[in-house]
Amino acid sequence: MSAEKIERYGKLRFAALDMGALNGKTFSDVFQNNKQFVQFTVNNMSEGTGIFKFWIEYVKLKKSKHA
Repeated sequence: MSAEKIERYGKLRFAALDMGALNGKTFSDVFQNNKQFVQFTVNNMSEGTGIFKFWIEYVKLKKSKHA
């Protein structure tokens, strides 16, 4: 199930406006190409709302898969 969830969440996109370097990018793209934001997420975000709730879960799933 988690592999399916990772695949599904990886296709989610951040908003196309007012998100800086994240503008319109998929979770998968951000995870692969913005290691600084991934590390910020791991170190500073424990829970979120809206799209960030899914982003935090995605990062946790990806990190646990790669551990």
